[in-house]
Amino acid sequence: MRVITNIILKEARELLTPQMLAPFFAIMVVFVFIGRAIRGERAKSAQPQTVIVADRDKTALSDSVRAALASPQTTIIPAEGDLDRLLSLAKDVNATWLVVIPESLEQRIRSFKTAQVAVYNIVRGFSITQMEKGMQLRPLFDAANSRLAQGYLARAYPGTTPDDLQNPLRTTEFVVVKDKVAPGNAEA
Repeated sequence: MRVITNIILKEARELLTPQMLAPFFAIMVVFVFIGRAIRGERAKSAQPQTVIVADRDKTALSDSVRAALASPQTTIIPAEGDLDRLLSLAKDVNATWLVVIPESLEQRIRSFKTAQVAVYNIVRGFSITQMEKGMQLRPLFDAANSRLAQGYLARAYPGTTPDDLQNPLRTTEFVVVKDKVAPGNAEA
């Protein structure tokens, strides 16, 4: 047993030289800095983003759009003024988004026309956090569009549910394995 211990100690002395240990410690230091940078970016992305909303319509519909933008990930700041003033305010308060609701929003929507809401993404750098923040507002607008469409369908067809009108086909899935048939889907 003593012979094996001596061989292991001799090999360890030959392998653990400064030329072998220097790159090992250098890589460890690089990974420590990468870990700190990732933690910092993750902390930035966890903070709620500030959204400045300029409501030029001031109707119930524009209020519902503002309510749709309100979420735990966003902080809504109402503002007034021209575009230059709004953009400078967005930079001053470190806002991520500027949303400008046009004057004729409710009128256009009630006449079943599309309305353009101007959305400005204020980019301060090109990082993963900035890209992630750029994608967080789209689902909120999708939810607002879905609520508006369901409201119109409910008013237009009072005897049915909007979900039945939007999704008239339902599926019942079955899984077949050899000769056995069971309800369910293959993913489950």
